[in-house]
Amino acid sequence: MNIYIQNHEEIKAICAGKNTEGRKYDVSIGMDIFDKQRGLDYDGKARAEYKRFCGLPLSIRDKDLLGL
Repeated sequence: MNIYIQNHEEIKAICAGKNTEGRKYDVSIGMDIFDKQRGLDYDGKARAEYKRFCGLPLSIRDKDLLGL
């Protein structure tokens, strides 16, 4: 399963300001912080799947990665 979807609540918390900076971030920055904390490489398809799961707007690149 998608690591971002599995950790949805944690990413949501990071975006809401529960991070080392105490600042609110958009979902892309939240996923960057999540990746950095775990030493994960960038995964555009997993990120696009997560945005779709959350009902967020998808970019053209996201749609291409998802085959939409």
